[in-house]
Amino acid sequence: MQREDDYNQCAQTINRAINEMVNASAPLGRRNAALSGATETIREAEIHIEHMELEAGKIVGPNRSSSMSKVRKFKADLGALKREVNKSAKVLESNPTQSHSAELFSNSKGNAWDVASSSESLQNSTKLLEDSRRIVAETEEIGDAVAGDLESQRHQLLNAHGQVMNMKTLTDDARRILKEMSW
Repeated sequence: MQREDDYNQCAQTINRAINEMVNASAPLGRRNAALSGATETIREAEIHIEHMELEAGKIVGPNRSSSMSKVRKFKADLGALKREVNKSAKVLESNPTQSHSAELFSNSKGNAWDVASSSESLQNSTKLLEDSRRIVAETEEIGDAVAGDLESQRHQLLNAHGQVMNMKTLTDDARRILKEMSW
């Protein structure tokens, strides 16, 4: 749990750094420092994820798949953060006085239709991304539940096998006793 909290704190720090990097009104030195800080915090977050993965690998039982699912979510989240940092760094390098949002709209012809269209497209993409994440989370929950059920059924089958073997032994003993009595 502590590793998850540490990772979440890193993710928040990275998000703040991204916001600082794309803030055109912020001094260039502060924006570059934000990039450097984001890069260091990404390394720290990777270490937390590696430790979570090692800890999840040691878990036995149905909680293992749940823990591994969390690790996959953290990895995906960190991947998205890395892409956003890289995108913001490229904007910062190409035009240090321009913000990321200004870069997104700099290629438009300047009319309100292009801005509205881009904004609507961005909102639609965001909604699709949120829906996709929700579906992935639901799918992982279902997968975790199925894995837990399968593990439970495995234990039931092993227990049933043990009982069958015990019954076979008792049957063999009874057969032997009956044969001895019939002589």
